[in-house]
Amino acid sequence: MAKPNSRATLITYCKRALGHPVIEINVDDDQVDDRVDEALQFYQEYHQDAVEKVYLKHLVTPTDQANGYIAVPDLVTNVVRVMPLRDNSGSTQVNMFDVKYQMFLNDIYSLGFLGTMVDYKMTMNHLALLDMLIDPDDKHIDFNRHRNTLRIDMDWKGETDSVEPQTVTVTVVGGKFLFDGNETLDISKGITYTFNNAAQGAHPLKFSETLDGTHGGGTEYSTGISVNGNAITFVVPEDAPDTLYSYCANHSNMGREHKLAINSTYLVLECYRIIDPNTYTDVYNDYYLKRYTTALIKLQWGTNLMKFEGMQMPGGVTFNGRQIFDDATQELEKLNEEARLNWEEPVDFYTG
Repeated sequence: MAKPNSRATLITYCKRALGHPVIEINVDDDQVDDRVDEALQFYQEYHQDAVEKVYLKHLVTPTDQANGYIAVPDLVTNVVRVMPLRDNSGSTQVNMFDVKYQMFLNDIYSLGFLGTMVDYKMTMNHLALLDMLIDPDDKHIDFNRHRNTLRIDMDWKGETDSVEPQTVTVTVVGGKFLFDGNETLDISKGITYTFNNAAQGAHPLKFSETLDGTHGGGTEYSTGISVNGNAITFVVPEDAPDTLYSYCANHSNMGREHKLAINSTYLVLECYRIIDPNTYTDVYNDYYLKRYTTALIKLQWGTNLMKFEGMQMPGGVTFNGRQIFDDATQELEKLNEEARLNWEEPVDFYTG
């Protein structure tokens, strides 16, 4: 029997578990879809195998600074903390009399060869909580899952840097490109540039990792670059080279050297994200999810048949939707208890 690896195969599995095709499962397809959605929602909310800890980077934009919050991907369920929000360069020295140092030293030593990490982890979480409560440099964060926004209470303008999208006028003077009248132009990674080159027809502006581009034996750098008439739009990748050279496609020795750097602040989010079952299809074969989905479909089946309770069909068969409903209810109660006791993270596990 094939393992469920999609929504459709999970539904087929659950129906087989209830007796299909030997007996008819009196549940509409839309009702089945609703119950699968409900099962996935419960599984993702309460089962630790449904989420993963990830670190997501975010490049601060002027919009973020104006709003006071950043947009978070919709699969994120909880944000634990944001790093870095302060400069720790002045506190790099470890004090051997610091309580954290002593906890590290004593607890790691006491673990022994087969020691447990439970007490150690609980102590570190407690110290982290104390840091959050009494350290005035820590920033309060407020994650709203329904709006997919993370609000950070801080001086955005003073504590973060960001670069606006740039519009640059390109001219040709003395057989060389000028950028807003200047010989040099530093480029910020992660930012969109629009180069308006009135001479684009005669002197097409190009970029390369090689001095003088194709005239110097190099190739054109085209990642993130599009051309529309005289406008060259360059969405500079965050992993772009640290140096690019502009050049004219038609004539040699017209270009300039451009230094590229990240001039905006990065925020790194420590968070928990739902494991997307459409990407990681093994989720559909999770033992708990299969049982929970089957119980929900069974509950729907019993609900549908309860209004026919006691009705006798030809051949002496009598509907007993109430029994199916009650059995499913008991199964769900046990599954809910199992999830809350065995798989759910503690209530105070997340801080955001």
